[in-house]
Amino acid sequence: MEATDKTTNQDKKRKHFSFLYVLGGGFLKEDFFTRHTRMIVLVVILIFFFIGNRYTCSRENRKRSYKEETKRNRPFAAGVEGCPV
Repeated sequence: MEATDKTTNQDKKRKHFSFLYVLGGGFLKEDFFTRHTRMIVLVVILIFFFIGNRYTCSRENRKRSYKEETKRNRPFAAGVEGCPV
């Protein structure tokens, strides 16, 4: 009886390391993933929000630096256009 239990445990361990087992999605049926599906989905959604916020902030920083740079260069541009300084 114990010998068959050992072989089934070894077969399960082999499945975990099999490339086809992972590629076929068998690891998603494991107890850990089925119990923590909601938490995994929540973490993925939070990661998407974090990445989106990062890109939004960097775009706003670029706009702000562009506006500041154009403010600094306006007197020079006015002199080039022929307006008296």
